[in-house]
Amino acid sequence: AIRRYYQDPDVLYAEPDYIVKAAVRTNDPLLDRQWHLFKTAAAGTQTSAWDTSSGASGVKIAIVDSGISDSHPDLSGKVAGRKVFANITGSINPHGTFVAGHAAAKGNNSVGIAGMAYNSTLLDATALGSDGSGAASGIADGVRWAADSGAKVINLSLGSIFYMAALEDAIDYAWSKGAVIVAAAGNSGNS
Repeated sequence: AIRRYYQDPDVLYAEPDYIVKAAVRTNDPLLDRQWHLFKTAAAGTQTSAWDTSSGASGVKIAIVDSGISDSHPDLSGKVAGRKVFANITGSINPHGTFVAGHAAAKGNNSVGIAGMAYNSTLLDATALGSDGSGAASGIADGVRWAADSGAKVINLSLGSIFYMAALEDAIDYAWSKGAVIVAAAGNSGNS
């Protein structure tokens, strides 16, 4: 039929009337401020990564950082396991909660933001203290614990200028167990 229509000089074009659908977009009020979700094509106005997957409850994302606050409305009930590998004093540093939000804050709850994998669960490996720093041994222990706890993704939004064999061994161990390791590139502007 399309070929026949093209033979008619009065027809500009002929094509199937395809069905289209809106790309997945959550109802979180601060979504438009999350430029990274649009830059990475997780969310968007055309086909997005969220059209394929927005995470799954069986996919655990470990945040090896300064702890995840249970009182954050977008993270409440998201932590499937936690262990402390740092000597914590005082209140927790908000960095771990911030990172956890980027990874897996609840989506479509009409609150705050949406995480990259908003249907996934979190593992909280607290390896940094309230000042945002911690020993490499605690971080390595946190990575190993996360891998043994079934983490599919292990986030390390931390860094150092030193090579650490113990941390490399822990990352290799997690990799051998099938985990994807996400590490910070640093904020110093140093290559």
